[in-house]
Amino acid sequence: MFSQLSVTESQTKLVSGTRAKIRRSKRSIKRALGVFFAFVSFSVFLHLGENAFDKVSSRFEAFPTLAWTQLLPHEYTPSRTTTSKPETCGPSMLITVLTVSRQESLSRLLISLASNDFGCSRADLLIHVDYPANITSEFSSRRCVATASQFYWSHGKKTVHRRIRHAGLSLSWFEIPYMSSEYEYVAIFEDDMEVSPSFFSIFSVLHKRKSFVSETITAFCLHPDDWEVRVPRTCLDDRYSDLLYESPEPCNWGPIWKYTAWSAYVDWVSEMKTYGDKPYAPASLAYDFNNNLDDGRDVQSPWVWRYNFDKKKRQVRYSFKKCMNEEEVFLAVNHKEVGENFATKIDWQVGTSLLLFEPQTFLGLLRGEKSTIPQPFTEYEYNATALTIAEKVLD
Repeated sequence: MFSQLSVTESQTKLVSGTRAKIRRSKRSIKRALGVFFAFVSFSVFLHLGENAFDKVSSRFEAFPTLAWTQLLPHEYTPSRTTTSKPETCGPSMLITVLTVSRQESLSRLLISLASNDFGCSRADLLIHVDYPANITSEFSSRRCVATASQFYWSHGKKTVHRRIRHAGLSLSWFEIPYMSSEYEYVAIFEDDMEVSPSFFSIFSVLHKRKSFVSETITAFCLHPDDWEVRVPRTCLDDRYSDLLYESPEPCNWGPIWKYTAWSAYVDWVSEMKTYGDKPYAPASLAYDFNNNLDDGRDVQSPWVWRYNFDKKKRQVRYSFKKCMNEEEVFLAVNHKEVGENFATKIDWQVGTSLLLFEPQTFLGLLRGEKSTIPQPFTEYEYNATALTIAEKVLD
């Protein structure tokens, strides 16, 4: 009886061991098949993915605001064209928008700013909504608050600063965040501005090429050419750019300040205001800046003009017309709507179409230059008068 039981147990163990081996073999076969099919699926997906990317890329190339990125110099490479190398980020920037009650203008500006490709750069947005001086504009101001609050900004952090007491235009400029270690630049836009979808990438190229490194340079102006102050140019000097030049004229329309320079400027403004001083310039260099102070206009340009004169500071401007005899290209336009700067609407150099240029027009001429260092400002023209719009049209 014991012998028969032992045989039965041995047979049972043998059968169980065989079944276990079969189960292990099945699992091994399943794993091998899984790996094989996964490899086949991945190969097919990769092949389709490459074809799909090619098709999508070919469609993107139809849009000039994206197609131009292939023509940029090596120092700035968009992320979608890099696979093995890390993306090179542009400079960090705080973009500041000043508004009160022009809701449609604000919306137009915000949309144009968002159309830029900031890549991996830090580009935060600060919208400053002043309280209107006239109570009748309060409803329009609330519309601006709603537009600013609801606007989607995908390029960084968005902050909306709403005043509950009227500050005015110049104070809105002066109270832009004084200093931040997070940003290299602060860009300032009043709400009747509109920018090119290529402004940031072109600015990044100039930054990388060290066009703004001089201690005398405080900012770059997105609007081209002179406005009130005619700056003489000496062309055909290979040491300097034919496109870029220094000017003491304040940039009201799209200045991008170096943050360290902005902090120094605000220090100077604060000291002037502490002693109750106004920034009157010498009469022989006044242009219309002293008149703006006498007329009580709430603008910041007389302050920058006097600061540049006292501290020997300059802002970089550009012009295709002065030395290259080309049509001007606009990185920003001012729509010259009724406000502190304009008593009536002016329809000159205001078309959105001015901003929709082929970026290689700018970059191609820039690459052809022997230098991207701005031509230095040499001397002030004493007893000169401010340029008029009629003169600029004829120029």
